Amino acid sequence: MQEISLVCTLDGAEYKEYEVLSNDQTLGVISWNGERDPSAGNWYTTASDGVPRYFHTQVEVIDFLKGNVNYSSEIAAKLKAEAHKLMDIAEEIEATGDNI
Repeated sequence: MQEISLVCTLDGAEYKEYEVLSNDQTLGVISWNGERDPSAGNWYTTASDGVPRYFHTQVEVIDFLKGNVNYSSEIAAKLKAEAHKLMDIAEEIEATGDNI
């Protein structure tokens, strides 16, 4: 039986990111973007082709990852790298924010 768990890796007011684990193995990374149009879906993940896939519920995006396990390591690595880049940019903006 698959035991699914979520680990929050980024927690902001309008953006959250979770690593999805299945029996302690990474399935991928899912994100919630509160600024998107809810009718188009706020939950998403990026497939190995680099195209984001949007979903209306967390369950739908997790089911997508479970059905595409072969992409999971590549997806997780790409999203983690992008998240780190964004955090670096945010820290840089915050550091120079007083000078603007």
